[in-house]
Amino acid sequence: MFYSISAIKEVLEENGIHLSKSRGQHFLFDKNTLLKIIECAELTINDTVVEIGPGIGNLSYLLAEKCKKLVLIEVD
Repeated sequence: MFYSISAIKEVLEENGIHLSKSRGQHFLFDKNTLLKIIECAELTINDTVVEIGPGIGNLSYLLAEKCKKLVLIEVD
């Protein structure tokens, strides 16, 4: 997981990934915010979750631990 903007930028750069301003791409990296989202979702191990725009997967990683099935949809 990536908890700083500098770590995210480094990974994107290493992999030749460029952000598109026209898509308004933003990445969640604050651990407290990510954990609060998971808490508020009140997921159970029987849930199926669809995440649109998973980006680098910080939220996806946490979601996968809490649900039965995780479907990720990414345009890029």
